[in-house]
Amino acid sequence: QIAARKGRGPRTRNTLPFLIGADVDKNGRPTSFFAGRIDDVRLSKCVRYEGGTFPPPQDLTSDDDTLLLVPCDRTFGPWAIDRSPQRNHPRRIGNAHCTVEKRATVR
Repeated sequence: QIAARKGRGPRTRNTLPFLIGADVDKNGRPTSFFAGRIDDVRLSKCVRYEGGTFPPPQDLTSDDDTLLLVPCDRTFGPWAIDRSPQRNHPRRIGNAHCTVEKRATVR
């Protein structure tokens, strides 16, 4: 962790899409693409980790606080599989693709 501060005031909400691996412009298009590897993605409605460092879990798990859980080595057509209770199944766009690699080379 480099820095932290508490938010102030009301949240600004918008209808822009949520992207993993890119920023979104004001028109909802992806920009600033991530160049690298993403193992798994979990979005939760609770705090999962605290402090400056933590050992990353080998496999992420889903529970009632999980909003999205995407193991990035599983796909079905243009969709990634959401293993959370929500079953949102996000869609891959652009040249994003999934590969299966040994954990030791990814972490």
